[in-house]
Amino acid sequence: MLIEVLISILLFSMGMLGTVAMQATAMRNNSDAKYRVDASFLANALIGRMWTDDRTPASLQTKYGSTDGSGYTAWLAQVQAQLPGVTANPPTVLVTTVAGSSPPATSKSLVTTTVKWQAPGGAVVHRYVAVTNIK
Repeated sequence: MLIEVLISILLFSMGMLGTVAMQATAMRNNSDAKYRVDASFLANALIGRMWTDDRTPASLQTKYGSTDGSGYTAWLAQVQAQLPGVTANPPTVLVTTVAGSSPPATSKSLVTTTVKWQAPGGAVVHRYVAVTNIK
């Protein structure tokens, strides 16, 4: 009878440890999903800001494609406030002029926005990439 009780306690303990492990995994996945949604929102907010600003390729490159541009620095502050590990993994904004887009009044830019973050205690650097044409 004592052996049966010890075996049942062992099985119950293993079940509880499994439940705790599943809960920890669910919490980690929930945090990862939140960071990914935040990164998506931040990248799309920057693209929206570009659409409402002067959309010439030179202006977009100056304001957003350069790390000291006014649009990039304001956006970077928002990214650093919402995502962890951004200081060590800064986001990038690449603005390139689409070949064959002329005259200048109708020129297009291909904008690639990459947001990177690293979860607290995590070793993996995650990233979200948004690519759009701005005309």
